[in-house]
Amino acid sequence: MEKRNIKEEVTTKIIMLLDKVASGDCEFWIPLSGLAYNPVSKHTYTSINQLLLSFVMHEKNYSINSWMTFKQVNEAEGPVNKGETAFPVTFTEVIYLDKQGFKITPTEAKQCLFEAKSKDSSICTYLQAGITTRRFLKYYLVFNVAQTKA
Repeated sequence: MEKRNIKEEVTTKIIMLLDKVASGDCEFWIPLSGLAYNPVSKHTYTSINQLLLSFVMHEKNYSINSWMTFKQVNEAEGPVNKGETAFPVTFTEVIYLDKQGFKITPTEAKQCLFEAKSKDSSICTYLQAGITTRRFLKYYLVFNVAQTKA
């Protein structure tokens, strides 16, 4: 299985959206019917996901801006319609590591930074305080409810 390049996919989608707006093919992409939303988790998508899912809704002419994972659709006893394609939703995760390389919570990282700043006012970053951050871009796939029998 080929590994997806989610950064490239999102960038391409944004460029397509901007081209459609610039050419007049699309006047808006956040529908008046509401923001992109997951009815199972009660989560309203944010950031780039809101933009991308709302644009897909508009592009595919879906009547509702509700999205679920394959597992959520199956648990709702409404299979995905045959031949439908899922759309990626991104999220980022930040992991903080202390001076010894052990994982710490964001709250602990912030506390370490404040303590380091109290000892040396020139310290202003996690790295200067001895905290290493690792950032990850991850994705999962969702279907619009119009793509299901749920």
